[in-house]
Amino acid sequence: MNDFSNFIKTPLAHRGLHDERFDENSLSAFKAAVEHGYGIELDVHLTVDGTLAVVHDNSIKRVTGLDRLVSEMTIEEIAATKLNVSQEAIPTLNQVLAVVDGRVPLLIEMKVDGKFDEKLPESILALLENYPKTNKIAIESFNPYAIRWLSKNHKNKYPYGQLISYNLEGLDKFAKFMFKSLMIRFISKPSFLA
Repeated sequence: MNDFSNFIKTPLAHRGLHDERFDENSLSAFKAAVEHGYGIELDVHLTVDGTLAVVHDNSIKRVTGLDRLVSEMTIEEIAATKLNVSQEAIPTLNQVLAVVDGRVPLLIEMKVDGKFDEKLPESILALLENYPKTNKIAIESFNPYAIRWLSKNHKNKYPYGQLISYNLEGLDKFAKFMFKSLMIRFISKPSFLA
């Protein structure tokens, strides 16, 4: 299933439809996106106990004020931490899937902190197993090894995208060349580039 047409035809709300009332990557922002008919781009990290938390940064400091890494927190700690604007809890991917329920396209960005761990894509795929409208799902990452793993182990299940940036922190000269020249696609073997 490499059909990416649902995402080309439908505008995506980046981290949900957030504003001065709704935090980015919050359930309220996702509900607002669904109500307006927008697809959703969101970010997922694995917690220390293997839950998928929906938050952009590897630290929750910017969105909560608490200086903690998602990868070192349990789901109970994540659920007890409130977002700055709405005071909602940081949602899990499972909660977001329940809200969206296949009504709009969903673009899931895997956040790979440090070395790639296949538990991240495995956890995402396990949650999507009984999700309605799987033709409205795509998965992407900046990490080419995460996308390559999906392309190799779950070929054609969903469109898999290689994210490209020239300004990623910590890249050496070779990695910068690979991204800038788009040669990174030969490692990841993606369905699309973004």
